[in-house]
Amino acid sequence: GLMGKRSLLLSVVGILVLLVGAWTAWWFYSARLAMSSFQGWVSEQRSQGYDINFERIDTGGYPFSLALTATRFGVAAPLRAWTVSGDALTVTFKPWQLDRYQVASDQPLRLSAVVIPESQKTPVVIQDLTGDYLYQRDVSQHQLRLIAADVSGPNGLTIDTIGVSGTMPFHAPQDRDADIMTGHLELVGAKMPGLVPQGLSEQIEAAILDFTVSGPQPNPEHSMAKRLSDWRDAGGGVEVSKIALAWQDLNLSGDGTISLDEYLRPLAAFGMQATGLSETARRFEGAGLIDRQIRRYIEMGVGLLSLGSGQAGMVRFPVTIQDGILSLGPVALTEIPPIVAGAGPLPPAVPAPKTGEITTFPDLAPPPTVSDETLDAGSNQMQGTDPQAAPAPAQ
Repeated sequence: GLMGKRSLLLSVVGILVLLVGAWTAWWFYSARLAMSSFQGWVSEQRSQGYDINFERIDTGGYPFSLALTATRFGVAAPLRAWTVSGDALTVTFKPWQLDRYQVASDQPLRLSAVVIPESQKTPVVIQDLTGDYLYQRDVSQHQLRLIAADVSGPNGLTIDTIGVSGTMPFHAPQDRDADIMTGHLELVGAKMPGLVPQGLSEQIEAAILDFTVSGPQPNPEHSMAKRLSDWRDAGGGVEVSKIALAWQDLNLSGDGTISLDEYLRPLAAFGMQATGLSETARRFEGAGLIDRQIRRYIEMGVGLLSLGSGQAGMVRFPVTIQDGILSLGPVALTEIPPIVAGAGPLPPAVPAPKTGEITTFPDLAPPPTVSDETLDAGSNQMQGTDPQAAPAPAQ
């Protein structure tokens, strides 16, 4: 009767109270465990030369997640090769899933790196950052994916959206043929006044880069120049499986390899395919970067190389960097300085490329065939793990 129903109700309530109490106890236990693990990680990183500091760590997310928020934090790599700082960064995970984390910051983050010129004086500022991190125990790898929005930096740099994803082994490889990192980078809506010659558009519609870095892991306590030299001497290199760029009339894609020469200058060989080279050459002539003769050589080459390509204006050509000179096919374009200025012996003086000079084609692997994949139109946002670059606007 009525007493039986009340007893059943009390029993159900009692069970729910026990479950809530047990879950609460487990949550607080997981929070203490997470805090302890974080402190252990900080101690380990500090022992390896990283400078990590923060004002405090707050916990939250009850009842179905755990969140650790670092307030007013800063992280610096050995010898300050790179630094990251900000007002707040939150790492969230499920108490029952300790191998996957979400990372988010709605407060500005500041980034500087030796490889980003002027960033130590004017840091790169990221207004919004989201991402996730996964540790795969079965294959002992780290996987990290980050998407940053509203990015600004030195020399007028701005980026609407930039996405980075990568995979790294849990332990640093010592084998010269081992992969240090496999990564994917793409950006949408970038302006790079410091990198684009005056007189040309500063707006880059989109760019994509897929790469694998191989070679032994350098000692993180050495200087940037020493690490690069050790990595180069041990046979380190970068294989670029895909590079794509949409810039004004130019749609460019291809693949290749990169290493370093004895002066820490890039040493590269790429097979590329592109549309819009003739239009881009005219823009370069208008900006005073090449003369009429080189522009005519490029247009003539485009006409010859596009024959039989199946698409008007589509050409395939090699791009090389050798002895500090960037060459597009047979035409030497510009000088490329060492990655780390003043890091080693000065390279020999290289005569400036002569206007209209024609050299022989370097020995390269055959360029890639025309892919069915094209640079997708109309996309201004990152979607999924492999969004496509937007084509240049029609003129």
